[in-house]
Amino acid sequence: VRSHWISRRPRNSEERPSHATAVLICLAIAASAMGSIRSDKSCDDDVAYDDDFIALANKIAARALSGETFRGILTDAQAPPGSPLSSRRPSSDSQVAAVINFLARVYASAGTKEKDVTRAKVLVQYIMPRQKGMHSHFPNTKTINATLEAVLRLYQGTATNDVTHPLDETADLIFADTVLNFTTSRRTTAPTPDDERTFDLLMNLYTVLRPSDVGQRMEEVASQFETLIYSSPRPGASPSLDLYKRVFWGLWVEAQSIEARRCSKRALLLLDKLEMLSTPFVLSRKQVAAIGGMNLYEFNLAPTSKIYDLVLNVCVDTAAPGEYEMAAQVACEVGRRLLQRKAFRQTAAEKVQKCVDRLPSESVSIFAMKDIVLQLEGKV
Repeated sequence: VRSHWISRRPRNSEERPSHATAVLICLAIAASAMGSIRSDKSCDDDVAYDDDFIALANKIAARALSGETFRGILTDAQAPPGSPLSSRRPSSDSQVAAVINFLARVYASAGTKEKDVTRAKVLVQYIMPRQKGMHSHFPNTKTINATLEAVLRLYQGTATNDVTHPLDETADLIFADTVLNFTTSRRTTAPTPDDERTFDLLMNLYTVLRPSDVGQRMEEVASQFETLIYSSPRPGASPSLDLYKRVFWGLWVEAQSIEARRCSKRALLLLDKLEMLSTPFVLSRKQVAAIGGMNLYEFNLAPTSKIYDLVLNVCVDTAAPGEYEMAAQVACEVGRRLLQRKAFRQTAAEKVQKCVDRLPSESVSIFAMKDIVLQLEGKV
């Protein structure tokens, strides 16, 4: 195709982006396939085509766009974070956006170096403001996901940090937030598996970066995912218990900061939600099935003993002294629920005891809390 294009390249300004998009899609697919081979531990061949893919993608994009426009795009993509953008901005034409979109995907799929990943991020963000809206197509979900995967490869050590400075975690957090806002603002139909993958990758990135407000960020991801799922349901699509486990983990990490606030209470509210979504409070599950009400509940979200343990971990590891009272109250409430379900373990009693031990002796509720501990230990 490249050889044919050199000799007979389209002269029409509309045909050029269309042809370029087709070729860039092929390059992106090929680059992704080569990436799979690269990650295969059983493959002994040294795959050295990454730079070739990117160089060819640059040539194809340059042929599709005017030279000045393309140089302006690359100037912005290669500029250090925070640099002013070039004045040579591409138009908002959807064909131009398509070329940039698939060029970014080639960078993300083929790139094994930080500079390639940075270019992919810049290009993705470059067209977001131009295409944001009810019917926007670019950057598309596959390109966003490929870029998120590329960022994760940098932190997981499967890509090369080819510069001397540390990775820019702040810029990557901003990118993740931008992706979340863009993804949720444009979605008007039922989420696809690719959309679900975006939320999963965002969770992975927040897990790796571990910002001080990681719990809050994960709560936002889960909330936005719930909105998409329940507003435009797709058969078989629903939030998973694993999604909420990761939110609890984020709250636990956040609670360990002296600046964190209400992490234990937020964990309890999330536990309340899971119980309400999954547990009939009057009828048994068999009775619910008898009246045809099974679709009213998400039984797959029923909290397990692991979930209750995660909430207790948030309480035990709360670092802010001003939060100790709340953490102890939440821990005791979790203990009560474990007693009701007869699902408690000795470790639960130990964790509740740790929370109670941090309270001052003059605390008005300390005796009731100690009673919960005794019940969990089986001494009452």
